[in-house]
Amino acid sequence: MLTIALWSTYEVFNKQLFHVEKFSWLSDVTAKMFLELKKYANQCGVNIDTVNYLDISSVDAFLFYEMPGLDNHYLNYALNNNKPVFLYATEPESVHWGRENYCVSRHKCFKKVFTWNDLLVDGKKYIKTAVGSFDFPKSINKKHPDEKKLCAIIASNKNSNHSLELYSKRKEAIRWFEANHPEEFDLYGQLWDGREYPSFRGPIDSKKAVLENYRFSICYENARDMPGYITEKIFDSMFAGCIPVYWGADNISDYIPGECYIDKTQYSNYEELYNYIKNIGADEYQRRLQHIENYLNSPQIEVYTNDYFARTIIDTIVDNIGAVEDVGSGGNPGWWLYYAREARTWTDLNKAIDVFNKALLVMFEKHRLEWYLEVRGYLTQAYIKIGGVK
Repeated sequence: MLTIALWSTYEVFNKQLFHVEKFSWLSDVTAKMFLELKKYANQCGVNIDTVNYLDISSVDAFLFYEMPGLDNHYLNYALNNNKPVFLYATEPESVHWGRENYCVSRHKCFKKVFTWNDLLVDGKKYIKTAVGSFDFPKSINKKHPDEKKLCAIIASNKNSNHSLELYSKRKEAIRWFEANHPEEFDLYGQLWDGREYPSFRGPIDSKKAVLENYRFSICYENARDMPGYITEKIFDSMFAGCIPVYWGADNISDYIPGECYIDKTQYSNYEELYNYIKNIGADEYQRRLQHIENYLNSPQIEVYTNDYFARTIIDTIVDNIGAVEDVGSGGNPGWWLYYAREARTWTDLNKAIDVFNKALLVMFEKHRLEWYLEVRGYLTQAYIKIGGVK
C-alpha cells in the first residue's frame, strides 16, 4: 500500500488531523475535509496519516501542509532518500508562517504545489485548491429580516504589519459600529477584551447558530487583493442565511456571484455601507438569499467541496509519485508502468504481472483504459524481450 506522510506547521494538526477522537481541539471544517481526504485515500488503496503516526522509513511520499523550514527533518529525509514531496500552501503572506509559501525558488524541490494563489495556478506545477473545503447545504434559513438583528462579526483579535492585512480594518468596522450604532451590532470570537470592546459577546460554539440571527456579517479576509484567497468566512455567513459584507480577494466575483454578498470596496465609508444595509427592503433581502441558495446548488462550488479537495490531492500525488520499490495494492500507475517497463527476467515479469492483476480493479474503477493498454503493451514487450528463456 502506498503511504503518504503529512506534516504541518501546526503541531496540533500533526497530532490530530486524522485522529479527531483523540483530541479536543480542531474545527469542524478542518476535521471534515481531512477525514474526507483519508476516506478517499483508503478507497484508492492509499494510506495517509501525519508524521506523528508513521514510521518514516515506510513512507513513499510526503505532503507538507504549509512551507517547511530548510532545516525540517522530514523535508531533508525525503530529499536525501529520493522521496517525492508535495506542498499544500494555504496561509497568505500576511501571516508570519505563510511568508515563504509563495517564494517560488523554494518550490523547486516539490513535484506539485497545491495552492489558492491564482497568480501561480497553471494546472501543471501549481494545482488549484481552496484554503478550506466544505459540506454544502442544499438550503439555507431564509428568516425574514425583521426577525434578525442588523449585523455581527465573528473573528479573532489578531495583528499583522503586512501592507495588505485586514485585521486592522475589522477593528475599524467594530469601532465604527460601537461608536455609531452599538444597539445594532455584536462582536464574537477569541482574544477580545470585553472591557475594551463593549460589543463583545464572547466566544461561540457554532457560527451558524449565531449568524442565523443576523441580517449581515462583516466578512473580511486576513488580507486583501490576493487573487483566489477566499476562506471559510464568506461561506460561514452564506450557510447561515446571513448576507456577507465581504472584503478580500480582488477576484471574488470569479468564484461567487456578486448578488450573494455586499462588496465593501464599493462603499467609500461606513456611513454609506450602514445606510444601504439598514434600508434594504425585505424583497431585495430575500432575493439575495435566494441567489445564495442558488449558488450553493450550482457547479461553481466544486473547487470548495470536500470531494474536490480529496480527489485533487490524492489523485495528483498518486499520478505523480513515480517509481518506488514496494507495489502494495497496485494503486499507483507509476508502479504499474515501472514494473512492466523495467522487467528483465522471468522473476521481474512475474512481479509485473502480479502488480498488473492487482491494478486492474483500480484501472476500471477510474475508467482509465489508457493505463490498461499502456501497461499491457509493456508486458507484451517484456515477454518478447525475455524470449522465453528462464
